[in-house]
Amino acid sequence: MDYLERARQLSEELTAHRRYLHQHAEAGMDLPVSAAYIYDRLAALGCSPARLGGSGVTAMIGRPGRTVLLRAEMDALPMAEQSGFPFCSQTDAAHTCGHDLHAAALLTAARMLKENESSLPGTVKLLFQPGEEVLRGAGEMIRLGALSDPPVDAAFSCHVTTRTDTGTVAFRDGAAMAACSNFAVRVTGQGAHGASPSKGVDPINIAVHIYLSLQELIAREVSLQNGAVLTVGSFHAGSVPNTIPGEAAFSGTLRCFDDELHRQLRQRIVCLAEKTAEAFRGRAEVEWLSSAPVEYNDPALCAFVRDYVSRAMGRPALADDVRSGADDFAYITGAVPSVLAWVGAHDPEDSAPVYPGHHPKVVFDENAMPVMAALYAGLADAFLRREDGPAEP
Repeated sequence: MDYLERARQLSEELTAHRRYLHQHAEAGMDLPVSAAYIYDRLAALGCSPARLGGSGVTAMIGRPGRTVLLRAEMDALPMAEQSGFPFCSQTDAAHTCGHDLHAAALLTAARMLKENESSLPGTVKLLFQPGEEVLRGAGEMIRLGALSDPPVDAAFSCHVTTRTDTGTVAFRDGAAMAACSNFAVRVTGQGAHGASPSKGVDPINIAVHIYLSLQELIAREVSLQNGAVLTVGSFHAGSVPNTIPGEAAFSGTLRCFDDELHRQLRQRIVCLAEKTAEAFRGRAEVEWLSSAPVEYNDPALCAFVRDYVSRAMGRPALADDVRSGADDFAYITGAVPSVLAWVGAHDPEDSAPVYPGHHPKVVFDENAMPVMAALYAGLADAFLRREDGPAEP
């Protein structure tokens, strides 16, 4: 089957899937509307979908043999949309990361694979997961058996981006996206009148010293060869100008490209926070909100994908830069050989400003979806046919 041509024929269906999911955006691990839509559409295709946990959806196409997993996310971000679309989100969440396009593309890939099921020499396992934005969904899906029964031999995922023109495919061998830990620090002091600071323990002063220590952690304990980023994105304390509050709190994110360095820096964050607070007669507690390891693209599988994209899709795969963003597909890449590929979704003829993912005004070109659907289906089909080297599409 020419999956790209067939996906283009199904563009109207693709668009309908995307726009329904876009209008009904849901964030986090609980996605009742999105999961029900995916489940019902898979059932209508003749699949036998199953739920993983509350909102994960899985299905299998093919026959016993080698097994390949295709993964797409369904969750949105808890933010307001400013795209101006006539099909704008009707909820308090927005698909500003493009997961609606991913899920729509995998649904259409499922249709194409089902149409071609009799010729598939193995099993394609579909995984629609919640909770990627909170870095919890993939790990939970694995815990619930997404990579077993039958065991998965390889996994593929796609992600849209406005960094490249519509239809381009890009990925990087090896470490491709950062390990990430999001954290919150709560500092406890002792409230007092602003005119008598000696009678209290100032948590703002403590929190500021912890913040500065964390910046020095990156500047003085991470070598030039091992880049890391630590950003504090929120800081809250007190409500009036003349009173020392009892507590202060801030939260941030840690990113790096080495799992061992990631582990060490997490330990140092806890140590610096607790000991700095102790030095100023206060107390600090660090809470890890979410985390994911380095997303690692298997080099041998990358060679297979590169060869497939070049021959079957008529274009070379681009060499992508390492990205400081994080994706919980990393939990899957740590368990089985995997590749996450970026599909360009910026219309080069559109003169409007180009916004990145997670921006309230981001616009992803829907013409990227047939390419993504074909990539999902074609890679799965070719992988199942592969013997010693890349299979003919």
